[in-house]
Amino acid sequence: ANPSICEIERLGLLAADRVIAVSDHTRCRLVKQYGIDRGRVDVVHNATDRVVGVPFPALPTGARRRVLFMGRVTWQKGPEQFIRAAARLAAERDDIEFVMAGGGDLRPAMVELADELGLGGRVVFPGFVAVADVPDLLRSADVFVMTSMAEPFGIVALEAAAQGVPVVLPASAGVVEAMPQAVRYTGGDVEQLAVKIGRLLDNEALRQRAAQRQQERARRLTWRDAAA
Repeated sequence: ANPSICEIERLGLLAADRVIAVSDHTRCRLVKQYGIDRGRVDVVHNATDRVVGVPFPALPTGARRRVLFMGRVTWQKGPEQFIRAAARLAAERDDIEFVMAGGGDLRPAMVELADELGLGGRVVFPGFVAVADVPDLLRSADVFVMTSMAEPFGIVALEAAAQGVPVVLPASAGVVEAMPQAVRYTGGDVEQLAVKIGRLLDNEALRQRAAQRQQERARRLTWRDAAA
């Protein structure tokens, strides 16, 4: 981490009368890394007020599947894991389209990596997505994947779940605390990630069940409740 940024964070935390952390995972890091008294830190999970969609109808046999990554294409968000998992899945089946939406310093490198791994036109890189277009892009996916290396929360996972899209998350992401119904994998384990995605795509009943349970939970996580 950048020492200057860490010092600014530390001074801010020490000066605050109370600290709100977006997850218990974050609170533990504040206590451990910055020496903040745990009793001064409250956890208030993030939420979403996106228009709630409905779970997708069953996919017709032979239909092309879409797996989506949406976020900053930076080291923290683990985009390389997504590309490498895509390569594993693409080697076994030709019915999946992968989308890496978002901008960031690693986007050119991810385009090159996809080409090196033989993904060619199998991965689409639409770049930055305007806020107004986010719900439609989420609804276009059959599975949403978050691959963050370090994620205090991860609101985009809630937004995907609210649109009726099953999500696959690293077990260490803060959003897992608020949405334990999410499908989880061990962060950094690309093989396990590919397996979890494949199971959701291969088992329509499992995909629908995961989408419904996650959506019901996301519907109850509103900013009004978080503010209260």
